[in-house]
Amino acid sequence: MPHFSRLAAPLLAGAAVLCILLLPGAGAVNPPDDDTPAALVNGQAVEWPQLRDLLAETAGGAILEELILDKLLSQRLVRERQTVDAAAIESERLLMMEVLDSDPTRAALSLEAVRQRRSLGDRRFQLMLKRNAMLRALVKADVEINETMIRSQYEQLYGPKYRVRLITSATMNEAATALSRIRAGEPFAEVAALVSTDAASAQRGGLLDAISPYDASYPMALRQVLADLEEGDLSPIIPLESGFALVQMVQRVPRSNIAYEMVKSDMARAARLAQERILMDNLARQLLNSADVAVLDPALNDGWKRSHP
Repeated sequence: MPHFSRLAAPLLAGAAVLCILLLPGAGAVNPPDDDTPAALVNGQAVEWPQLRDLLAETAGGAILEELILDKLLSQRLVRERQTVDAAAIESERLLMMEVLDSDPTRAALSLEAVRQRRSLGDRRFQLMLKRNAMLRALVKADVEINETMIRSQYEQLYGPKYRVRLITSATMNEAATALSRIRAGEPFAEVAALVSTDAASAQRGGLLDAISPYDASYPMALRQVLADLEEGDLSPIIPLESGFALVQMVQRVPRSNIAYEMVKSDMARAARLAQERILMDNLARQLLNSADVAVLDPALNDGWKRSHP
């Protein structure tokens, strides 16, 4: 089901053929060479083999994907005679802070919350920043922006917007049942909290951040319907690429009075960053799709197959 909540997130993906041979003791968590246990519980040992297998099965697929991309990006940088230094990695951290909040104190708190939710410890977080820096370096020469793209960024930020509540479902029947409940008098927010498959917005009774009609991160079918709704209106069932949606218009937010020329340079930078992000995502996907991965560790292979069915 589509996920409509948006946070800055690590990029994952990989080119060329790569064969990863992960045997016991060669995974992301490496036990020591001696017989030291991983932990003691009231004097009783928790042994590394049991812990490693469970970690590999649970989170191994995601971590392996990140490590594959790290290797493939490093190989691509060498072929293209490029490097990523500490300054480029630090720039990625500052950019992530900027995306989260314009206030440095709030941004730091938001970043810490994101890291906790995504289990990004110090090592994994630094690898994520380096991965993004490598991707950005590799796509930099391909970024092209024009007046239309700059204007689109302006419209997304300062143009009219819609505040809506959302319900998503996997099937038409589920969407129709939700619609019937709302038409029978149940509040949209309560139905969204109970049945919507978009977990992030369901926690807020289906409420989304304000949507711009120019924001391509939302499906076109959804944005087209919003243009015809007045405050309080309920949409018909909206077919999406992988499911169905219902929305209720909460508020139509008018255009800001900030003139385009006043912020054009900022919008040009935003357009460049948006284009870089698209190219980075595409490159990551292309690299992973072209990687030939052989996972020989049984526990890790279980985790990998769950991530890549």
